[in-house]
Amino acid sequence: MGLALTTNIAALRALWLAIRALEDDAASLSHMATHYGDDFGMSADARRAEAASATGAAATLRIHARRAQERLDALPDAPSAVSESGSESGRGG
Repeated sequence: MGLALTTNIAALRALWLAIRALEDDAASLSHMATHYGDDFGMSADARRAEAASATGAAATLRIHARRAQERLDALPDAPSAVSESGSESGRGG
């Protein structure tokens, strides 16, 4: 596997991990808005707005990650695909 391919796979894996982190942050912020309201130095509305922003950013990154994955999958020498969890999954049988 060439250096460029290895670098692209690593970058894609990092991208999926960033998406997961944004989605986890959004879930935490939504939970805090619902269960803690305006406690702990941030209003519930501000938490909901931050959650929506994180969700939107994750959705945008997900589009780009899927496109990058499609390009990698089209390469004949790519030994494995990177899943949405950020890990590699084997190809074929």
